[in-house]
Amino acid sequence: MARTVPTPELEPGLVVAAPVHDRSGRLLVPAGMTLQSKHLRILRAWGVPEVAVASGHGGAASEDGAEDGDPDTSGSELDPGNGEEPDAAGARACPEATADELLAERFRHCDTGQFPMDGIFRIARRVLLEELQRADHRGRR
Repeated sequence: MARTVPTPELEPGLVVAAPVHDRSGRLLVPAGMTLQSKHLRILRAWGVPEVAVASGHGGAASEDGAEDGDPDTSGSELDPGNGEEPDAAGARACPEATADELLAERFRHCDTGQFPMDGIFRIARRVLLEELQRADHRGRR
């Protein structure tokens, strides 16, 4: 079950129930993502008025951020079920697959086999792989 929360009332630890897109359709936060401060800044910067979040115990997120017990996201590819942020867990498993999955959503309206999107896609994939590898490296320290 999901509830809609105005963006100014969002807090870190809430789990996004539905993907959040900007006005042009770009994905800002995928469904199943546990919100962090950086996500709240992004949502405010893009003027997102409200977000659907997974209902927790009594309508609030639990102390642990409802990461591994939320019935709406448990077992999905976005919830590793181990208390880690999904991006970091996916980077450990297979950074290429994670990058391809994230970019498929971001480039879903583009023909990445044609100029100029083919070059833009390759650059985005390279940068995303570097970011995933850095996140993986930081997570292992």
